[in-house]
Amino acid sequence: MAEELGVGVNRNLTPRLAAAATSLAVASCVLAAGTFVPGKDGWVSLFDGSEMGRWKAGPAADWKIRDGVLTGSKGELINYWQWTDFELVCLCRGKGVIRFGVRTGQVTRELDRPGYRLDVASGTIRTAGGEPVVKGTATVPDERRWRTIRLRVDGDRLSVWVDDRKVAQGRQTEPAEKGLIGLAAAGGRLEVRLMRIRPLNREQIENIPADNSYCYVCHANFEQEPISWKHGTIGIGCG
Repeated sequence: MAEELGVGVNRNLTPRLAAAATSLAVASCVLAAGTFVPGKDGWVSLFDGSEMGRWKAGPAADWKIRDGVLTGSKGELINYWQWTDFELVCLCRGKGVIRFGVRTGQVTRELDRPGYRLDVASGTIRTAGGEPVVKGTATVPDERRWRTIRLRVDGDRLSVWVDDRKVAQGRQTEPAEKGLIGLAAAGGRLEVRLMRIRPLNREQIENIPADNSYCYVCHANFEQEPISWKHGTIGIGCG
């Protein structure tokens, strides 16, 4: 493939080094073609049923993809990208919460801003400590039925829709800051078939997520290296 892209590889290298050099050369060509941008309508896929490459499972978490559905009954799952103003849509069923506004230490990875928790059953938003911020009016669903949850965070304003019906509206209790998106099962199994997000307002320009997929070219243990985690959390991609 490197030759097809017009990139030469030194044949005197060992097979392993040659493979690494080829991967690096190919990645450089791909990166030169352009930086990461959202889809034409502004939406970015967080989960589409195919892979969990940009998600990090917490301790003792059991999240897995089963038949194209992201499924978990314990523990949390955090996405690498961070957002401030955004609109999120999630097709899900079961018991659990969508976390947002979460920040972690750049090296220790410990939570230093726990953010908020959106109950997918009622639409209620609470602080990580359980205090209600916005009370939802959605009826408790049949756990077997898929529901579309839409969350809009615009400055300090919070709005929630369930199946196109607005069920909650209010304001954040803390200043709006860039944070991570996460999932957590709560008292049962949570299943997610689709999750996507798009930036709003100033975020349309400032909050394009860094594409760190090419970090694996040079960092085989990308998820474990403090510098890679630091770059991911502050929006720096490989280049």
